[in-house]
Amino acid sequence: ARQCRGDLAYSTSKSQSAISGATVEDLKEANACLRRLLQTDVPLPIRPIPFSRLRLMTFGDSSLANAGGGKSQNCNMCCGVDQDILFGKEADLSVLTFESHKSPRVGGSTLLVEANAMSEGLADAEWVASWIGLARDLNYDLRNRDVLNREFRVSSIMSQPDSDLSIAAITDAKSLYDNLNRERFSGAEKRSALEICVIR
Repeated sequence: ARQCRGDLAYSTSKSQSAISGATVEDLKEANACLRRLLQTDVPLPIRPIPFSRLRLMTFGDSSLANAGGGKSQNCNMCCGVDQDILFGKEADLSVLTFESHKSPRVGGSTLLVEANAMSEGLADAEWVASWIGLARDLNYDLRNRDVLNREFRVSSIMSQPDSDLSIAAITDAKSLYDNLNRERFSGAEKRSALEICVIR
Protein backbone atom coordinates (compact mmCIF):
# COMPACT_ATOMS: atom_id res chain seq x y z
CA ALA A 1 0.00 0.00 0.00
CA ARG A 2 2.87 2.38 0.76
CA GLN A 3 4.18 2.02 -2.79
CA CYS A 4 0.91 2.06 -4.70
CA ARG A 5 -1.71 3.87 -2.60
CA GLY A 6 -0.86 7.46 -1.72
CA ASP A 7 -3.95 7.78 0.47
CA LEU A 8 -2.58 4.99 2.71
CA ALA A 9 1.12 5.92 2.61
CA TYR A 10 1.14 7.63 6.02
CA SER A 11 -0.85 4.90 7.79
CA THR A 12 1.32 2.18 6.28
CA SER A 13 4.57 3.96 7.09
CA LYS A 14 3.45 4.58 10.67
CA SER A 15 2.44 0.92 11.12
CA GLN A 16 5.72 -0.33 9.65
CA SER A 17 7.78 1.86 11.96
CA ALA A 18 5.89 0.56 15.01
CA ILE A 19 6.58 -3.14 14.38
CA SER A 20 9.43 -3.54 16.87
CA GLY A 21 7.44 -2.00 19.74
CA ALA A 22 3.86 -2.44 18.57
CA THR A 23 0.98 -1.91 20.96
CA VAL A 24 -2.69 -2.90 20.78
CA GLU A 25 -3.40 0.65 19.55
CA ASP A 26 -0.89 0.16 16.69
CA LEU A 27 -2.65 -3.08 15.71
CA LYS A 28 -6.02 -1.29 15.70
CA GLU A 29 -4.60 1.42 13.43
CA ALA A 30 -3.12 -1.21 11.08
CA ASN A 31 -6.49 -3.00 10.90
CA ALA A 32 -8.26 0.29 10.15
CA CYS A 33 -5.75 0.91 7.35
CA LEU A 34 -6.40 -2.58 5.95
CA ARG A 35 -10.18 -1.97 6.04
CA ARG A 36 -9.73 1.29 4.09
CA LEU A 37 -7.59 -0.56 1.55
CA LEU A 38 -10.19 -3.27 1.00
CA GLN A 39 -13.19 -0.90 0.94
CA THR A 40 -11.93 1.68 -1.51
CA ASP A 41 -10.50 1.78 -4.99
CA VAL A 42 -8.31 4.79 -5.72
CA PRO A 43 -7.20 4.94 -9.36
CA LEU A 44 -4.18 7.02 -10.38
CA PRO A 45 -5.08 8.31 -13.84
CA ILE A 46 -2.26 9.54 -16.08
CA ARG A 47 -3.57 12.48 -18.10
CA PRO A 48 -2.40 13.05 -21.69
CA ILE A 49 -0.35 16.26 -21.51
CA PRO A 50 1.60 17.31 -24.62
CA PHE A 51 5.30 17.34 -23.86
CA SER A 52 5.57 20.99 -24.93
CA ARG A 53 3.09 21.87 -22.14
CA LEU A 54 4.38 19.46 -19.48
CA ARG A 55 5.70 20.92 -16.23
CA LEU A 56 6.58 19.26 -12.94
CA MET A 57 5.04 20.27 -9.63
CA THR A 58 6.14 18.96 -6.26
CA PHE A 59 4.28 19.14 -2.97
CA GLY A 60 6.14 18.75 0.33
CA ASP A 61 4.75 18.59 3.84
CA SER A 62 5.82 17.53 7.31
CA SER A 63 4.43 17.51 10.83
CA LEU A 64 6.72 18.41 13.70
CA ALA A 65 7.45 15.54 16.11
CA ASN A 66 4.38 13.45 15.22
CA ALA A 67 6.24 10.18 14.47
CA GLY A 68 7.52 9.34 17.95
CA GLY A 69 10.89 10.01 19.53
CA GLY A 70 10.77 13.66 18.47
CA LYS A 71 10.92 12.64 14.79
CA SER A 72 8.59 13.91 12.09
CA GLN A 73 6.65 12.30 9.27
CA ASN A 74 7.73 13.74 5.89
CA CYS A 75 5.79 13.35 2.67
CA ASN A 76 6.15 14.61 -0.86
CA MET A 77 4.47 14.11 -4.19
CA CYS A 78 5.71 14.92 -7.70
CA CYS A 79 3.13 15.51 -10.42
CA GLY A 80 3.16 16.12 -14.15
CA VAL A 81 0.92 19.12 -14.86
CA ASP A 82 -0.18 21.22 -17.80
CA GLN A 83 1.63 24.58 -17.83
CA ASP A 84 -1.69 26.41 -17.38
CA ILE A 85 -1.48 25.65 -13.65
CA LEU A 86 1.48 28.06 -13.37
CA PHE A 87 -0.85 30.88 -14.43
CA GLY A 88 -3.58 30.09 -11.92
CA LYS A 89 -5.78 28.16 -14.35
CA GLU A 90 -7.37 24.77 -13.87
CA ALA A 91 -5.14 22.14 -15.48
CA ASP A 92 -4.63 18.41 -15.89
CA LEU A 93 -2.47 16.77 -13.22
CA SER A 94 -0.96 13.28 -13.04
CA VAL A 95 0.64 11.91 -9.87
CA LEU A 96 4.05 10.52 -10.82
CA THR A 97 5.70 9.80 -7.45
CA PHE A 98 4.71 9.99 -3.80
CA GLU A 99 6.39 9.10 -0.55
CA SER A 100 5.63 9.22 3.16
CA HIS A 101 8.23 8.24 5.73
CA LYS A 102 9.54 8.94 9.19
CA SER A 103 12.39 11.44 9.07
CA PRO A 104 15.70 9.83 10.05
CA ARG A 105 16.62 12.76 12.30
CA VAL A 106 14.90 14.87 14.93
CA GLY A 107 13.86 18.35 13.80
CA GLY A 108 13.81 21.22 16.26
CA SER A 109 11.36 23.46 14.42
CA THR A 110 8.50 23.40 11.93
CA LEU A 111 10.66 25.37 9.50
CA LEU A 112 13.38 22.71 9.55
CA VAL A 113 11.09 19.69 9.06
CA GLU A 114 9.08 21.47 6.33
CA ALA A 115 12.34 22.46 4.58
CA ASN A 116 13.54 18.83 4.76
CA ALA A 117 10.29 17.57 3.20
CA MET A 118 10.47 20.18 0.43
CA SER A 119 14.12 19.39 -0.27
CA GLU A 120 13.23 15.70 -0.63
CA GLY A 121 10.35 16.60 -2.96
CA LEU A 122 12.58 18.72 -5.17
CA ALA A 123 15.15 15.90 -5.31
CA ASP A 124 12.40 13.54 -6.50
CA ALA A 125 11.32 16.12 -9.10
CA GLU A 126 14.88 16.32 -10.42
CA TRP A 127 14.98 12.52 -10.58
CA VAL A 128 11.70 12.51 -12.60
CA ALA A 129 13.09 15.23 -14.89
CA SER A 130 16.12 13.00 -15.52
CA TRP A 131 13.88 10.05 -16.39
CA ILE A 132 11.94 12.24 -18.82
CA GLY A 133 15.26 13.34 -20.33
CA LEU A 134 16.26 9.68 -20.77
CA ALA A 135 12.89 8.84 -22.34
CA ARG A 136 13.37 11.66 -24.87
CA ASP A 137 17.01 10.90 -25.71
CA LEU A 138 18.74 7.52 -25.35
CA ASN A 139 22.09 9.34 -25.26
CA TYR A 140 21.06 11.30 -22.17
CA ASP A 141 23.97 11.38 -19.72
CA LEU A 142 22.95 11.57 -16.06
CA ARG A 143 26.35 13.03 -15.19
CA ASN A 144 25.38 16.13 -17.21
CA ARG A 145 21.86 16.49 -15.81
CA ASP A 146 22.57 20.02 -14.55
CA VAL A 147 22.88 21.08 -18.22
CA LEU A 148 20.43 18.60 -19.77
CA ASN A 149 17.62 19.21 -17.25
CA ARG A 150 17.49 22.95 -17.87
CA GLU A 151 14.18 22.44 -19.59
CA PHE A 152 12.96 21.22 -16.20
CA ARG A 153 14.94 23.62 -14.04
CA VAL A 154 14.47 22.86 -10.35
CA SER A 155 13.49 26.01 -8.52
CA SER A 156 11.87 26.97 -5.27
CA ILE A 157 8.36 28.22 -4.73
CA MET A 158 6.71 30.19 -7.51
CA SER A 159 6.16 33.75 -6.33
CA GLN A 160 5.01 35.35 -9.60
CA PRO A 161 2.08 34.03 -11.64
CA ASP A 162 4.00 34.69 -14.86
CA SER A 163 7.04 32.76 -13.67
CA ASP A 164 8.96 30.66 -16.18
CA LEU A 165 9.53 27.84 -13.69
CA SER A 166 9.47 24.38 -15.13
CA ILE A 167 9.20 22.82 -11.68
CA ALA A 168 7.02 24.49 -9.09
CA ALA A 169 7.16 23.58 -5.42
CA ILE A 170 4.09 23.90 -3.22
CA THR A 171 4.07 24.16 0.58
CA ASP A 172 1.54 25.03 3.27
CA ALA A 173 4.28 26.24 5.63
CA LYS A 174 4.23 30.04 5.79
CA SER A 175 7.62 30.16 7.54
CA LEU A 176 9.24 28.17 4.70
CA TYR A 177 7.56 30.29 2.02
CA ASP A 178 8.63 33.52 3.74
CA ASN A 179 12.24 32.38 4.18
CA LEU A 180 12.47 31.26 0.55
CA ASN A 181 11.22 34.62 -0.70
CA ARG A 182 13.42 36.94 1.32
CA GLU A 183 17.11 37.75 1.06
CA ARG A 184 18.00 37.12 4.71
CA PHE A 185 16.98 34.38 7.09
CA SER A 186 15.08 35.81 10.01
CA GLY A 187 14.64 33.50 12.94
CA ALA A 188 15.98 30.48 11.04
CA GLU A 189 18.48 28.34 12.90
CA LYS A 190 21.63 27.37 10.99
CA ARG A 191 20.44 23.92 9.89
CA SER A 192 17.18 25.37 8.52
CA ALA A 193 19.09 28.15 6.75
CA LEU A 194 21.35 25.56 5.09
CA GLU A 195 18.39 23.47 3.93
CA ILE A 196 16.71 26.58 2.51
CA CYS A 197 19.90 27.36 0.58
CA VAL A 198 19.78 23.85 -0.89
CA ILE A 199 16.14 24.38 -1.95
CA ARG A 200 16.98 27.69 -3.61
